[in-house]
Amino acid sequence: MENISPIVGDNIRFYRKRANLTQESLGLKINKGKATVAKYESGQIILDIQTLFDIAQALEVTVDQLLYIPKEEAPLTISHSIPNFFRTVNKFYVYFYDGRNKSLNESVLITKPYPQEKGVFEAKLYFNISDVSRYQLCEYTYVGRLVHYDVISIFSLQNKTMAMEELKISIPASYNDEEEKFALFSGISSRPLMPVTFKILVSKRQKTKNKELIRQLKISTYDLQMMKFYNMFTVI
Repeated sequence: MENISPIVGDNIRFYRKRANLTQESLGLKINKGKATVAKYESGQIILDIQTLFDIAQALEVTVDQLLYIPKEEAPLTISHSIPNFFRTVNKFYVYFYDGRNKSLNESVLITKPYPQEKGVFEAKLYFNISDVSRYQLCEYTYVGRLVHYDVISIFSLQNKTMAMEELKISIPASYNDEEEKFALFSGISSRPLMPVTFKILVSKRQKTKNKELIRQLKISTYDLQMMKFYNMFTVI
């Protein structure tokens, strides 16, 4: 049986750093010394259930997140029924600009075929990540399905921790083989609570987060013209 202590320790280190805590400050929160926390993170000590709960509470995460073990991704099987944009990859990088806190958000979207249902794909969105190499450690995880139609591909996803939030990602003209595509993301904002629709960029490769990417993701003059013309928010 695989020793998961180093993996759990690595997760603790990741969330501790994300919370801007030192080993010493985390130790104070759980009544442990700095050296003990260091041994937890290096996998030298097997954690008991109570300590796991204490650490999760101190880091404001769930025990499941501390126990997360990455899985190897299966290679994508190429099928001619898949639109060109999705044909050669099953991992996509998703970007949007959040005007509430003036930040550029990066997420990862994974697809794979449903074995029981031809033409329908399982989909997972790892929303708001801070480390692409550990994208499973994210703010929210959405699960659902992807269905391809003649002129559009649509993701229907549900937030695993906030069941009331169901979102859709609509990618137009997915039959075109492009490196990236603008799409619409529709869901619910929790800060403040309200329905939202915004422009996203879905890319086959990770993008450099810079001013040019922010410019592309902000609502442009052209976007406003189209909104006024159709009285709808759309991407073309």
